[in-house]
Amino acid sequence: MAHTRIALKIKAYAAYHQQQRHIAKFGMNYFQVAIITNTRARAENLKVELHRGMSAAQQRAYHFIALEDLTIEALAAGIAKP
Repeated sequence: MAHTRIALKIKAYAAYHQQQRHIAKFGMNYFQVAIITNTRARAENLKVELHRGMSAAQQRAYHFIALEDLTIEALAAGIAKP
């Protein structure tokens, strides 16, 4: 998926969060998004590029991880309450 398409999806998630639709639909105060890539280089590139336009809280909510590094432990290590 192109960087621009991922950026649009992140904007949509941000709007969803701002409208608090996640609370109405799922009853949770926050959510996190894991973006899985084929390579570490792609994960790091996306993270660098897309984190630039995000607040610190948003950066903590969006995780970029390569498929080869995808484990429950890796995901859990990146999860922090905003």
